[in-house]
Amino acid sequence: MNKEDFVSDGIISSENPELLFNLVELLSEGSYGRVYKAVDVSTSKNYAIKIVNTQTGDLANLKREICILRDCSSELIVKYFGSYLNHE
Repeated sequence: MNKEDFVSDGIISSENPELLFNLVELLSEGSYGRVYKAVDVSTSKNYAIKIVNTQTGDLANLKREICILRDCSSELIVKYFGSYLNHE
């Protein structure tokens, strides 16, 4: 599995996240990535953005996590809005 499979499967948007959000501050950092407070540039709404390094991570587990969060509807779990692939 490669990163382009995520886009072709419809799991990740091909839009450039750097044009959609401004990162405000680092909230948390762990072994799988960093979580930032971010602002949507078109609506000024606040979001939490998790940035994952896909070069060192397990893409199958990442895909599974995205699918679970996307399909989950619980007051106890942060609401999932989408995933983006940065082509750096």
